[in-house]
Amino acid sequence: MGFTLKHLKSVIGGLVAMVLAFTEGAYADPLFNDVAFSETWLKLGRWEAQPLRGGYRSNIVTEEFFLAETGSVDPRAELRASMNAMVGPLGGSPDQHAVCQYPARAIFIEQNFALGLPDPFEACPELRTWSHDGEIRGVSALFIAGYFSNPGSAFGHILLRLHTDDETLVVEDVLDTAINYGARSSEDDPMIPYIIKGLTGQYRSTYTSLDFYHHSERFRSEQLRDIWQYRLNLTEDEVRLLTAHIWELLRAKNRYYFLEQNCAYRVGELLELVADRSLTPAAKKWMTPVDLFHRLSDTPDGDDPAISRVSRLASKETQFTDGYRALARPQQRLVDDLISPDAIDLSGASVAVGDAASAYNVALDYFAFNQDLPHADDRQAKILAARFALPPGEGVTIEPPNPPHEGQRSSLFSIAALSNNELGLGTEVRLRPAYFDFLSRTEGTQPYSELSMADIRLILRDDTIHLRSLEAVRVSGLGISEDGGPDTNSRAWRVRIGAETKDLSCDDCLLGFVETGLGEAVEVRPGIALFALASARIEGGDQINDSLSGVATAGAIVRRKNFGILLEGGVQQGLIDTDETLPFGKAEFRLHTADQWSVSFTSQVRRSTELGAAIQYYW
Repeated sequence: MGFTLKHLKSVIGGLVAMVLAFTEGAYADPLFNDVAFSETWLKLGRWEAQPLRGGYRSNIVTEEFFLAETGSVDPRAELRASMNAMVGPLGGSPDQHAVCQYPARAIFIEQNFALGLPDPFEACPELRTWSHDGEIRGVSALFIAGYFSNPGSAFGHILLRLHTDDETLVVEDVLDTAINYGARSSEDDPMIPYIIKGLTGQYRSTYTSLDFYHHSERFRSEQLRDIWQYRLNLTEDEVRLLTAHIWELLRAKNRYYFLEQNCAYRVGELLELVADRSLTPAAKKWMTPVDLFHRLSDTPDGDDPAISRVSRLASKETQFTDGYRALARPQQRLVDDLISPDAIDLSGASVAVGDAASAYNVALDYFAFNQDLPHADDRQAKILAARFALPPGEGVTIEPPNPPHEGQRSSLFSIAALSNNELGLGTEVRLRPAYFDFLSRTEGTQPYSELSMADIRLILRDDTIHLRSLEAVRVSGLGISEDGGPDTNSRAWRVRIGAETKDLSCDDCLLGFVETGLGEAVEVRPGIALFALASARIEGGDQINDSLSGVATAGAIVRRKNFGILLEGGVQQGLIDTDETLPFGKAEFRLHTADQWSVSFTSQVRRSTELGAAIQYYW
């Protein structure tokens, strides 16, 4: 008797029945329940315990992501459905098979049940192509510096980079894959609508994949933002599992929440799959991008570091400013002449030949991010010609700044003792959830800028608690870099929205306000800036003096490694209801005593005079 098609079908049916019998038996095994509610499986499905309702619920809102009908709320049912879907042959369209759709699940299931599943990186054509033939060698978390022109990026941003190179190589492959997570259709929204939609979960968000080169060009060349690269300390198996899980998540969507479930939270949640620590907030219900890098850098006693190397990928503007700072003053004067549209002599005869080469290089860096200047093309060509006539230079030595995780934490809590010449002694308690001000020692942020939300100050005086201020939003920028370089005159601006007491002579005189201003700023020396603002202020409340006022402000900022000084003063002039003029002034000295601590001393005048001393904790 020959071996017929009927016999073949019978053999295949028997094999499938044996596998199904095995898996059905596995479902009754205690091991199955242990795996179904294991930490890794819960992370693969984004299931979160529901303390009030009981059970679990996934934060992924894409129903198609789950194979079981109740998979979004039942990790056990989803594990059963996944195992059933993966035991069949891959067939003629392997990319549609469950092993290829859920490669991280397949790796995990094979590790725990040994079903004989194929290696997804070998068996799945689309996954193999996307993962550079399965040759992902490492993963980095990237911190992109804040960018005020886009409200979604004002706090900074995070990418993941999947490396195809060995960590020991100096030159890294620009064709690496970059993974982005963000709110969809949010880039065109102004800051206030963006915050409102983000706070209420009106955006959907997802992971996307793109060559790192495109992100590098966008952030470093177009938006002039530095990128800090944190290479993660992962084993080969951890890299494979994380890469496979990212592939799964490229077709899953979540709700986006501005404060907590944002890019920092989701990337931290993703990295928790292979990290031996919590990377998402527990003590506070908000998370900024830099918080993730503080958590990655924290190494409990006895644990291996989560970060193996930190490097900076400088923007084109930073390349210029770093180079300019490193030059001697005669070389800097040559650069000033080279980039000036009125310069005639480009010979560099005023400095030595070797010094001139470095100056020409720095001048070329200037035009690399100022291509739109009317004289850019002509001047750049002349500088290149002059530079080629010189021998190779030794270059300049540049000391990179501290990476973001070495700066202060993003949240502030402080207690201050106050002495008011009219109201007497008092205690101020302040909570600023995020993020930084002019004097903060916050690395990786735009210098000479402020960005804070929900900054609340309470006053305890005479056994009574008063609300002194609640700044919903405070955003200020002087538009200059801490480089001491040319062209440091810049446009300054400020936006404030919130409520505060009308002056320092009363505790129960709260006013709502919106204030916005424009002005000029200049860095007179590295770390020392002057600014002036002209603002319009709209007020409302029972204690109102004038519904519309003009505000003229001038100030100075000194920023040093261990301390900062802010001097600010001006007048508020009523424009509609009264012609009252209210002078005001403030001086603050802040001493940074440790990574998470500082002390400050303030003197303020606004109808009344007040002195204060505060201790500040960053967390």
